[in-house]
Amino acid sequence: EKILPMPELAACHDSWVGSAVAYCGSWNVCDEELTLFRQHRSNLSGMGRLSPWQEAKKSVQDNTFAWSAALYREAYNRFGDEKLLARAEHSGARSAMNVPLWRRLPLVWKQWVSGNYRRFGRGWKNVVQDLFFR
Repeated sequence: EKILPMPELAACHDSWVGSAVAYCGSWNVCDEELTLFRQHRSNLSGMGRLSPWQEAKKSVQDNTFAWSAALYREAYNRFGDEKLLARAEHSGARSAMNVPLWRRLPLVWKQWVSGNYRRFGRGWKNVVQDLFFR
């Protein structure tokens, strides 16, 4: 009952189920291979096709931060964990950074001094992404 219904967000099922499991219980590792995962040209995720820097550029172009903000808000509404709300706010702040550099600098600085880049992402790499890939 915690996982369903799924949020009305495009392609969120994997992220949603993972978040729900993380907040409702605990993870267990199973050494047995349970699924076959294969990559091909028509995979939606496209994992492994781009370099990390290309992924970072694509993430900015697609504004995946708005999607993440919506996902974490849904998770906060369902599970009530304040960390989820903080993560949603950080993603929302990053989604609003598609502005000229002089307006973006204080936004990046605020996320940096709050520790949000380190807490919710890849630290300085996300700072570079937000400063130079927009």
